[in-house]
Amino acid sequence: MMKFAFLSIPNHSMKPTIKQISFILTSIGFVLGACSTEKNSWLSRSYHGVTAKYNGHWNAEELMNTSMKSFESNYEDNYYELLPLEILPNETEVKGLFPAIDTAISKCTKVIANHSMPTASKPWAKDVENNTWIDENWLTIGEALYLRRDYVGALKNFEYIAKFWKNDQSIYLAEVWKARTNLALGNETEAIFNIALVEKFIDDAEEEAKSKDKTAKKTSKKASSRGNNKKKETPPKPTKELKYGLFKAKTHLALAQGDIELASKNLELAIKACSKKRDKARLYYILGQLFEQQNRPDKAQECYAKVLKYPASYQMLFHARINRAVGGGEKVRKDLKKMLKDEKNLEFRDQIYFALGQLDLKENKEDLAKVDLHLSVKTSINNGRQKGMSYEILGDLALKRRDYVPAQKYYDSCVRVLPKDFPRFEVISIKAEKLKELVVQVNTIEKEDSLQKIAALSPEDRVKFIEKEIKRIKKEELERKAAEAERLAAMQASRETAFVQSNKGGNWYWNNPKTRAEGLNEFKKTWGSRENEDNWRRSRKMDIAVAKIIENDTSKNGSTQVKEDDSLSVANLMMNIPFGDSSIAASNKRLIEALYNAGTIYTDQLNEDQKAYVYLDRATKMQFEDKHRLLSSYKIYSMFREKDETKAIENRDYILTNYPTSDYAGYLRDPNYFIKKKQIEALAQDEYVNTLERYNRKIYSIVIAKADVVIAEQKENPYRAKYMLLKALSIGQTSEDKQLLVPILSAVLEEYSGTDEAKRAQELLDILKNGFSVSKPFDGNKKGLYKKQATDEFQMVLFLPLKENSNPARIKVSDYNKNQYSRDKLTTTSKIFGQQSVILVKTFPTLDAAKEYIASFKASKSLLGDLIDYKLIFISQDNLKTLFESQNLEDYESFMDDNY
Repeated sequence: MMKFAFLSIPNHSMKPTIKQISFILTSIGFVLGACSTEKNSWLSRSYHGVTAKYNGHWNAEELMNTSMKSFESNYEDNYYELLPLEILPNETEVKGLFPAIDTAISKCTKVIANHSMPTASKPWAKDVENNTWIDENWLTIGEALYLRRDYVGALKNFEYIAKFWKNDQSIYLAEVWKARTNLALGNETEAIFNIALVEKFIDDAEEEAKSKDKTAKKTSKKASSRGNNKKKETPPKPTKELKYGLFKAKTHLALAQGDIELASKNLELAIKACSKKRDKARLYYILGQLFEQQNRPDKAQECYAKVLKYPASYQMLFHARINRAVGGGEKVRKDLKKMLKDEKNLEFRDQIYFALGQLDLKENKEDLAKVDLHLSVKTSINNGRQKGMSYEILGDLALKRRDYVPAQKYYDSCVRVLPKDFPRFEVISIKAEKLKELVVQVNTIEKEDSLQKIAALSPEDRVKFIEKEIKRIKKEELERKAAEAERLAAMQASRETAFVQSNKGGNWYWNNPKTRAEGLNEFKKTWGSRENEDNWRRSRKMDIAVAKIIENDTSKNGSTQVKEDDSLSVANLMMNIPFGDSSIAASNKRLIEALYNAGTIYTDQLNEDQKAYVYLDRATKMQFEDKHRLLSSYKIYSMFREKDETKAIENRDYILTNYPTSDYAGYLRDPNYFIKKKQIEALAQDEYVNTLERYNRKIYSIVIAKADVVIAEQKENPYRAKYMLLKALSIGQTSEDKQLLVPILSAVLEEYSGTDEAKRAQELLDILKNGFSVSKPFDGNKKGLYKKQATDEFQMVLFLPLKENSNPARIKVSDYNKNQYSRDKLTTTSKIFGQQSVILVKTFPTLDAAKEYIASFKASKSLLGDLIDYKLIFISQDNLKTLFESQNLEDYESFMDDNY
């Protein structure tokens, strides 16, 4: 017979009485009645409430908290950016938390299914909930889904809470979570409504509390209100947890809207409502960052000082101490120098020196700031971002002093080490690129100057100088390698420390996807992307400093010898020094061109006319004849004609005296020189085309006469070489003695060497000498006759039918132009192309203008009649000459189809 340990039966016969049996049955019935979810009794509510609280809500919260603590222990904040208000896993990291999150959801779901009152088999059919802890389970599921990044599912859970609870804290906590979820989804408007609802609740509750009499009764307990599921006459008192969640949500919203000032105000209120000291440390740090962004260093320093009073990670405490430097003060400087001596800060020395540099700048100690920033760069172990920030400030300081060459080098180094997602990466890249060409030119100038100075030394002094330079280079290389070895050793020590720390508490390094990813990124920054192969470091290019470690060669007796760089010898270095007239001339050519280019960059890109003048003036004074002397002098004249009359007049006279026949001299004599020159060139082109037309019509005597005038009297005519060829070809057509062509063709070779006309003259001379080969192989690599240029001006050419008189067509086109294009001042002429007449309309400044004209021309049947059906092309000025020379329209049409 079963005995009940909790019953004491006094009857010595050991037989229960009827009263005892009744008591036992009543107790069992009482317990079984409490298990029912359909009875709304105090006992049922208490039993199911306790079960829902601990088996569901509490266990699930503990499970998620434990999992998040493990995640946070391996999480590393980016202190160069605004810290997030709370640490949350990203899409990759959250996968490691799925087991804990899903278990938490399962626990709460099971509790809701088994302990809802009445049963939750059909939640949509219920109209009341008597279990006071079911809402917390719904809330916990929503939080878990939010953590899982299932924002849509989370919203549904938070919204469900309002179905059964009308006057309870849970519905307002759910609204806070809805606001956070909507912000995560980018629904700012919805988040504003959620926040407004919670604010109204808190305002109403506080207003009603103020209006109560001091002796009024306190608000009834939550359990009794939920038991009846009736709306209270007075709202529940807002909890600190609710206010904390509200102000954090408002801070999130303000940050999303870019309102930093409002975000800082709400964050201050959130800190007041925060109960966890570790959370306060984080919020104070973020508040300090927000005050920095508002340029309020005193308030920022105050916040960072408060961080030090709360428990936080070593890195946060370290950065808080560093960031206090924004406020300045001798006390802060001493604190930073003390931190330099602490071995725990070995990895962070670059940040400490950077903070000292900022402190120096705040106190207007630029020279001291440069020293500290250089130390920041030198002591950087694996923090490319910090090194880049130091380089950027050094570049800005150099730019401020107008030291553009060192500024470019700093910016260039900055771009090399900064991650591409750095906020100012693009701006810094533009600065580096803008100054890059200047550095190239200045380096060229320094190099050529140095080489020429060495060349001017006596042979003995030259050898001594080179030997001294070799010693200097080797010493610098050894110092660099020693510094690199020290940096690598510090990096290795830092990694080993991080590795040991990552394994404390069972958090194995390789089991954490975040630390593995960070390790891979750090490896790529140092070594680049590498194949999975043995001895991979040996294949690293020499432009990476780490690979320039001294190679040791152990001799037979065991001694270690350093291999010498074979290129660092007197003989090899002597090969770069310019000796002889040709080498010195080449050096001078590179030097004067670099002087001109540097001066041009200074004035055109940097608006530094005085710096430009130093380089340009030196170019004009070089005892070396080159076109850049004239260009440099004219550049100086252009820079100073309205600023410095003395310099302007000096360079004007220099040009007129030394280069009297140049275009620049012509312009100085007549400001309309280039306009007139263009008109003359256009006229010369028309005359050449007319002469070419006569050649095609076989009027050779007129061609020869015109060519003789140009050759003898117009040596500046841009088509003079072409006239010489036309004369030679015309004589060839009219005389049996082909040797008469030789003097003319030879003159073309002598006067216009290297031009297309000279090449054609050589071809004709070869034919006269060797005869013409009809079986000459086709050269498929020969360049086309026609060229496309960005600055082309265009003409329209209308081809008339064979033997049709051009006058009526020319008049009709001319009238059309006057009526439809009077503002464009188009001219209309007629020419002969082979056996047919053509009408030329010119000039269109762009290709689009020519295309638009032709489209309009072809659509004007009423004005032009049958002319719109004739062949039409548009062609550039240069290509028009080529077309008339070749008489091959098909080639041009093919060129036009391919290019236009």
